Amino acid sequence: IAAHRPQVAHSIFHRGPLGHRARSAMAGALLLPKAVAPVLQKGGASGRKLPEGSGLRNRTRFGTITNSPTVIPEATKAVPTPCIAMLATGGHVDSADVAPTAPPLVVRIPLSDHVVDVRTINILLSSAQSREKCLKIMQYVAKLLAYAMMLVSSAISLAPQTVDLTREWGKRAAGLAKGTSQARRLFKFFRWVKHFEDFPAMRAETTLWIKMTLLLSLAINLVADISEDICSLERLGFLPAGTLPVWAELNANRCQLALAIVEIFVSSVRVTRAHGKCLLHASTPSRRFLSMAVLELSKFVADIGKALWDCELSFASELLFIFCGLWAALVSTHKYALKALK
Repeated sequence: IAAHRPQVAHSIFHRGPLGHRARSAMAGALLLPKAVAPVLQKGGASGRKLPEGSGLRNRTRFGTITNSPTVIPEATKAVPTPCIAMLATGGHVDSADVAPTAPPLVVRIPLSDHVVDVRTINILLSSAQSREKCLKIMQYVAKLLAYAMMLVSSAISLAPQTVDLTREWGKRAAGLAKGTSQARRLFKFFRWVKHFEDFPAMRAETTLWIKMTLLLSLAINLVADISEDICSLERLGFLPAGTLPVWAELNANRCQLALAIVEIFVSSVRVTRAHGKCLLHASTPSRRFLSMAVLELSKFVADIGKALWDCELSFASELLFIFCGLWAALVSTHKYALKALK
């Protein structure tokens, strides 16, 4: 090509936006298989037609190509398409002939088709429930750090300065956990109103004992959330300290314990029904629904471990309380994130 068509060679190697790709593709085109040369030398009686005016006439390195309309024999189909197109068009390759690039890395929210991007983040930040659940994760992470700092400073023999520094960081983490808990109370005011949306589902239930269990769950939910709102009025300073009796918050926590036990029975029924639907119709939505039901059941089991500590029972473990609260926070955040993105 350089000897017979210098303009084409110059266009391929020096002009246009092809750059290094043009030279690499041209080098690959010059290394055609040996089986192609005899076919080219015979004139290429059959094959794919090239566009008229392509400039490939007379002789090439391998032989003679017929006059217009120029054809490429069937044997040349083994050659990469960009290389043939460059030979035919004088160095200009259509974008459709270029191999597609690898798709970009995307992060999806588990059990959904939603991608984590700026739009998704804005929607989640606009949801009060999503913000409150994120604060719950922050609260229990801070509690875990405070517990770890306290354990390190008391159980491990360290230098006095290191012990003081560890205790100081533990106090900061505990203060962060307390402040985050107070902020969450503002988000949870009047949360009990949402439980009235569950009355239609309770009325539509045909099984009597499940219907009575749902009614009991609604009643305990209302009592627990209203009791927590009343206690929050004193915690946040709307009421003077000492206005409420000491047992007020303890009874609110006992309602949370009773609610967790009832919700375990309700969630077990949902898991059983979701599993039956998944066996009948093994589709992606049914499998995701089953996974969400199992996660919600595990969340209520974790609520029991958390409520045991809140109720100040003698056998309760603080470390178990922290891990249960953290797991419940993660599951709740995922659940309400998917609700906000619907």
